[in-house]
Amino acid sequence: MREFAMSDLLARPDYVVNDAEGRMVGMHCKVCGVPIAGIRMADNQFVRFNNYGEMKMKFATGDFHVTNLCHSCLETVPYDRDLMYAVFCADVDNMAKEVPSLAKLKLQGKPTRCVAVDTKRLGIT
Repeated sequence: MREFAMSDLLARPDYVVNDAEGRMVGMHCKVCGVPIAGIRMADNQFVRFNNYGEMKMKFATGDFHVTNLCHSCLETVPYDRDLMYAVFCADVDNMAKEVPSLAKLKLQGKPTRCVAVDTKRLGIT
C-alpha cells in the first residue's frame, strides 16, 4: 500500500499566488483550492474574500498556529488531525521559502486540537 504525503491531502499546498515581482496577489484555501483572498480591482488593495476564515491549532508542546481556510473547509478540518497537520505543513513549507530555518517547525508534530475558528474575517490572535 502506498503511503501518502501530507500534501496529497490538499488541493492547493501552494496556496499563495505571487506576481512577477513577488508580491502576494492571491490566496487559495489549501484544502479545496477555492480563492479566499486577492487584489480588489477597484483600489488595488489585497482583501480577504467573504469566504475567508481562520483556525487556531494547539500542539502538545503548548505552541499554537493560526492558518487560513475557506468557510466550507473550516466545517471539517478541525475534526481531522491528519488534515490539520497537512494544512500546518503547507504553511511551514510556504514560510520556509523565505526563511529556510522555519522548516524545522514541522518537528513539533501533529496538532492536538483546534482551539478557535473565525469566519468573520476578523483574524484570530
